Parts: sequence; C-alpha cells; structure tokens
Amino acid sequence: MKLRRGALLAPLLLIGLMLATSLCRWRCAASDNLGATPQQLPTALVFMHIPKTGGTTLNLLLQDYMSELNCARDDLREDGPPLPPGSACTWALALSDHTFDQRNLLARSALGLFRRVKLDVLMGHVHFGMCPLLNSCRARCVHTTVLREPLARVVSHFTFLMRVAPRVILDKCAACGDIDVFAAALSNGTLSKLYMENLQTRIIAGDALWATLTCDNIDDIAPRADNAMLGRAKLNLASDEFGVVGLTEELPAYVARLRAFMG
Repeated sequence: MKLRRGALLAPLLLIGLMLATSLCRWRCAASDNLGATPQQLPTALVFMHIPKTGGTTLNLLLQDYMSELNCARDDLREDGPPLPPGSACTWALALSDHTFDQRNLLARSALGLFRRVKLDVLMGHVHFGMCPLLNSCRARCVHTTVLREPLARVVSHFTFLMRVAPRVILDKCAACGDIDVFAAALSNGTLSKLYMENLQTRIIAGDALWATLTCDNIDDIAPRADNAMLGRAKLNLASDEFGVVGLTEELPAYVARLRAFMG
C-alpha cells in the first residue's frame, strides 16, 4: 500500500514520527545502559542528490566510505536480506523508478505500515526535511548537498534527458527539443509539470517533500519557485540542519570537508 493524500494522513505521519523518535531514544538509552560501544559516525546524515550536480559520483564515494566504516546497507524492501550483525551503522539509497519508491517506504515505516527502519546515513533523490524519517538514535542529524551554477545545471539536465529519455520533455512540449524553446517554456510555466524550474531551490527549500513521500508525484508542489521559496532555501542552508555544502565546480574540496565532518 502506498501512502497518498488525505485529510488525516499528515497528522498521522506527524504522530508516527513523534512516537518513532521517542521509542528510538528509549532504545538508545537502554543500549547505553548496557554498555554499547559508541558508533563511529558523529551524526546522522542525509545526502541530497540534486540531479546533474555530480551526485552520482558522490553517492558512490559515500557508499565506499560506508564500507570502510563497516556500515550495512538497508535496501528498504520488505523481503530484503537481514542486516549483518555487528555493523557499525546502517545506510540506504532512496530513489524512485516509478514502480518502487524507497522514500515512500520511509514514511510508511514511521506510521508502522512497514517494518521498522533505522538509518544513520540516507542518500539519494531526497528533499530537505528527511532527517526525522531516518529514525536514528544519534543526537543530531544534518543534511548535505552539492550545488551547481544554475544555468550549467539546467543545460546539463536538458542534455541528459534529451539523450536518454526525450519523451519526458517532448510529450509536454513538442518543440522543446530546441534548447531555446525549452528555456522559454520553462520560464513561462509551460513546463511547470516537469519540475525542473529552479530545481535546486525547490529541493533545498523542501518543496515537494510531502509529494515525494506519498507518491503523489507533483500534486503538492508550488507552481513557481518564488522569492519566498528562495528565502526558505537560504534559511535552510544557513541553519544548523546543514552540515557541509559543496559546489560541483569544487568537488574534491567538498569530499575532503565531508570526510572530515563525518570523522
């Protein structure tokens, strides 16, 4: 069963998150009383992979680092293999292939509709605001991401889609195979359903977080990324809920800072 919109769903999800967080803290306290060995990672982490910013490379680097730390992967499937005992931490990759969405399963877990998930690191196509769904026992959870010069990112995204899945664009705007026509359509709202306009701002502001969790796709997104949304994104980036932020143009420096931050 997939979570979908409804009058009671948002309060239920909030209550589920509160209960899951309280229960997790109780379990952590019990583990501490039993003399459990402190885990290596200093904080839980959400890596927000913004398309065409170098995120795939960084996902792979993070996965290698998880192996170095003896962290186990949770594939977020009901019938997935059990996690190996003795792992230092647990991580997951959250993506959507339109038939299976791990982000939705995290929300279901918080509501008790899916097995209990407990993560230390989450990476993938996720929006700001995912930290509570990790159900982590760590005292802190932060987001991290890589940003790219906006025009370069959108040109790269357009080129990628036209190469591997042109119908995504052309079904909504037949003339948009021309990048100038595409840019105009993106700007005037013709392609608002494509969810590419100011995508970095939307993800960092948390726009469409609910839509990605409930599999409602773009039903809950703002029609345009306005100044208010940009303001929210800036506040989020400046808050203590962000640990490290990098630039595509300076990936090696970001990787070094991230590894230092993660210990």
